[in-house]
Amino acid sequence: MRSLLLIFPVLFLFLFLQGCTSESPISKLERRAKTGDPEAQNQLGIYYNHGDGVPEDDQKAVELFRLAAKQNHPAAIYNLGVMYDDGQGVPQDQDEALRWYQESANLGYSMGQYTMGVFYARGWRMPQNYSKALEWFTKAAQQGLGLAQSEIGTMYVNGEGVPHNPIIGYAWINLAVSNGNILYKDLLHELGEELTAEQLAEANSIAEGILAEIEASSPK
Repeated sequence: MRSLLLIFPVLFLFLFLQGCTSESPISKLERRAKTGDPEAQNQLGIYYNHGDGVPEDDQKAVELFRLAAKQNHPAAIYNLGVMYDDGQGVPQDQDEALRWYQESANLGYSMGQYTMGVFYARGWRMPQNYSKALEWFTKAAQQGLGLAQSEIGTMYVNGEGVPHNPIIGYAWINLAVSNGNILYKDLLHELGEELTAEQLAEANSIAEGILAEIEASSPK
């Protein structure tokens, strides 16, 4: 009986020491980042940028993003663009930001593609070009990015660079809302009230077709 009672203090001490020596998530990321893991470098850079679990340090964030970007990590490349755009940890330089955005888009990063689409659609930092905007929005939308899907829908609703077609517009905006872009819920409702039941059925069919294409092209 006495030997059994001795087990509990020993077990408690063992568990206590395990808890004391267990590695925190930030420590794990730091260790992986030091080994050259680009995903860890990018994620740790985000934490330093936001001051999430570590002291806020934009210069450290930029340093980590650069390390990951050297390994062609698309999100880190995009994040460098954001840092230059906002002047966080580096002097503000919109031309340099655009270069990083473009590179991330060329590597297939959906947010980079969406951002390039916005620049072309609005005529920001480059001549307005709806054809180029639609091209970039489509690339991002085909990866399921709701932000890009809503932009395509708006282009069709307004007839910007494409024929005015509220049915196709509704289809894309419907997908966008389904993918979390709730800012377009009111517009979707307004469009739905303007379309006939037959047009709504056609729009839903188009949306289903687009969704099937997205799912078919997604990595398994």
